[in-house]
Amino acid sequence: KLCVFANDGAHPDYPSYVIDEATGNQIPLTVKGDGACPQGVGKEPNSGVLFFNNTFAVNPDNNEFVVEFDLRRGLKDGTGQNEGYSIQRTSVTLFNTVT
Repeated sequence: KLCVFANDGAHPDYPSYVIDEATGNQIPLTVKGDGACPQGVGKEPNSGVLFFNNTFAVNPDNNEFVVEFDLRRGLKDGTGQNEGYSIQRTSVTLFNTVT
């Protein structure tokens, strides 16, 4: 199990956003989870959490993990005014690039 913290669009230093192609405006991008790992191991302000509950392999010597987002499938327009976009957790995959 693994938690990956991702900055929200409201992060003061490194906000996540989507650029509106028509206007060039930055629209906030949010990852749900209120910055808290479900296992209670940590909390990060101005962030969301991607929780990987599936089994994954860890090599004994070296590991390089990549989190891949399928934005075509997982980018969701907010339902309220000025809510921005969110990433659905089901569109995120964890890969260990070291075999």
